[in-house]
Amino acid sequence: MFPTEPTSLPSQVLLNPAWSTPQVVSAPTGRAVTPVVIPGRDGVVHLLWEQNGRVHHALRREDKWSTPRSVATGQQPAGGLTPDGALHAVFSNEFAGKHNIFHVAWVNGVWSLPRLVSKTPGMSSSPSLAVDRAGGVHAVWADTSPGFSVIYYGWLQNTWLNEPLSNARGAAPVLALDGADETLHVAYQASGVGAPQREIHHLQGRRYQWSLPENLSQSPNEESLEVAMACAPDGSVHLAWQEHVGEMAHIRYVSGRQGAWHAPQTVSDPAVDSREPRLAITQERQLSMVWRSSDTLHTVRRELPAGVWLPPRPLVMNAGGLDGQDLAGAPAGELHLTWSGWESNSQRAIFHSEHGPLNRPKVFLPGVVVGGR
Repeated sequence: MFPTEPTSLPSQVLLNPAWSTPQVVSAPTGRAVTPVVIPGRDGVVHLLWEQNGRVHHALRREDKWSTPRSVATGQQPAGGLTPDGALHAVFSNEFAGKHNIFHVAWVNGVWSLPRLVSKTPGMSSSPSLAVDRAGGVHAVWADTSPGFSVIYYGWLQNTWLNEPLSNARGAAPVLALDGADETLHVAYQASGVGAPQREIHHLQGRRYQWSLPENLSQSPNEESLEVAMACAPDGSVHLAWQEHVGEMAHIRYVSGRQGAWHAPQTVSDPAVDSREPRLAITQERQLSMVWRSSDTLHTVRRELPAGVWLPPRPLVMNAGGLDGQDLAGAPAGELHLTWSGWESNSQRAIFHSEHGPLNRPKVFLPGVVVGGR
């Protein structure tokens, strides 16, 4: 069920009626960017974003959004829910001239004080977080402690422990949890051997045991950036990124498993500049993707394991511009989308829209026989 009294703005033009009317979630003043949406059970939805140099949070329960609340000073939030409904978030922040990753937790409606995660001498940025089925909290980020950017992995064990991932020299990592066996998957962008262009790399593991990185984009002459990743319950891993050819970018996609990847394929129209893909898997086999083309968000989906991509559809347009979108699936199958866009008072605001389950159960009605024996 969608909210009965949505707040809509002329700047947001909904182009796909299957999605709910966009709602403004952020506070009315200040520049709100980099949102992340985290759906839970029973219709609960969390939103985190950066506004005026601070991490903010809002909660939707019973189709009503709470008043946004400032959580901590910081940028680039990422979050996840434990099985008991606790929300964990990590973010980057500069303190005393150093950039570090911090962690906060929302338990029974109360936010904890920030805890240091990175504990390194270098600059730490671009955190990503995942929560396993036992409630374990894991994070990755980019860190310049060795004099260049490498990927660090940390886990919460009373305190935060961390280590650099072997041979993972790169930036902008994303973290996802395998739906089959609790393996952690990391994807990031890094320059290839002997080439300045960045490519998309993947590795997997747990705690002190990690695989060597694999180059998945295999495009040494083009830049591959903004990787997104999702893991399916059958153990397959799905990645998408924007690949640049000249001044244009298009969306590339690959799926498979460690050492057994399908060939990358182009999903968007190569003639249309397309950026910032995001992926979500719902109902075990419905894979959805969203990306930005200029001032419009587009969606596309396919059914796993062997379904073809359906034609892309425009979802929402903001004439003033939009970016920073995030897509996530709820346990019941709903899709939740958030983005940062201009609103009518010339401020950047955070918007939210929802789509119902893509695969609804079939209902069989008993036949009625009139005049029969």
